[in-house]
Amino acid sequence: MDTLKREPTKAEVRLQSWRIIDSQEFAKTVKLRCLFTYLVELKLNAAPPEAFTENALFVDFFAEGRPDAIATFDCHVNRIVAVTMYHLKAKLRRYYERQGSSDPVMIDFIGNQPRASYRDFHSLVA
Repeated sequence: MDTLKREPTKAEVRLQSWRIIDSQEFAKTVKLRCLFTYLVELKLNAAPPEAFTENALFVDFFAEGRPDAIATFDCHVNRIVAVTMYHLKAKLRRYYERQGSSDPVMIDFIGNQPRASYRDFHSLVA
């Protein structure tokens, strides 16, 4: 079967996510490794789109169960989710430019939702 015509399996996506979090690029970023793993698992477990909003991510990942933080969070004022997602996406880009340049599966993000696909190396050669 041509890998470009189907999506990677859950096992392939998990394997790729492990490659990424075990990479040199992510070695010293515990919070980003945890967030990346959390988002990939949410997506693999078919979480609804609402689970990826800044408010939901703050409540479920960043607030760590602190009711005071949850009650006062405003994503227009507190940019922790947006800034952290920016850093995560930048690290992921650097990973694929360097250590992961020949990985067959690519995980990237559309907004805050991870998306996995097979890489088309033929288009990179042209």
